[in-house]
Amino acid sequence: MEGRAEVRARVLGPRGARDEAASVAEEAEITLLLRRKVVARLAASPVALEELALGHLALRGLLASRADVRDVRVRRWRDGFHVVVDARAGRRATPRRGAPTATRGELLAAMRLLHAASDMYRGGGGVHTSALAALRPEPRLVHVAADVGKVNTIDRLAGKALLAGTRPRGAPLLLTTGRITGAMAERGLALGCALLVSHSGPTARAVAVAQEARVSLVGYARGGRCTVYTSRARIRP
Repeated sequence: MEGRAEVRARVLGPRGARDEAASVAEEAEITLLLRRKVVARLAASPVALEELALGHLALRGLLASRADVRDVRVRRWRDGFHVVVDARAGRRATPRRGAPTATRGELLAAMRLLHAASDMYRGGGGVHTSALAALRPEPRLVHVAADVGKVNTIDRLAGKALLAGTRPRGAPLLLTTGRITGAMAERGLALGCALLVSHSGPTARAVAVAQEARVSLVGYARGGRCTVYTSRARIRP
């Protein structure tokens, strides 16, 4: 499977030990260059690097649209990759966020869809999965991305949306399997998301970012329950 490697491992259990093949996630150093200038070095899954690079640039405000991209080249460099982007300078406008409401059931249904996609994307564990989703007329995933880095998944979502020229109707929902950090919350806001939902919990900085932006931050969306940290009145039982 792309993005994974087979290694030998020893499994220890109450009945002894056994050696077997194990699937692990690959990781590589990705050096991102814009107009021949290094702008970022990322530890990431070494797959679909164009979407990762373009999404990272867009969320940093260094790329306005796909039409501004002249060329993207990916080349191996030592133990990693160089991604060289030739694009016109431009600042991407932050999408307008509304103030959508949602029910607990809608959020949990969307999270179940993410977990179904996560099982397909993981193929053995070791990666995080995030998605851009819409809730109505019924919950659906619009773009799904997986990576060894949590923040990278948000960059990838931005890249997928930029390449496809699509985004959910209305204010999109950001779903993630991992903990929402401040950096992830900021990227979610840059994508125009007004609902940030995690299977796990947020950090204090993520709560502060969401509070200041007046968006709903929801954690522990699992087992029929969820915890709403900010803009609580917008999420109904």
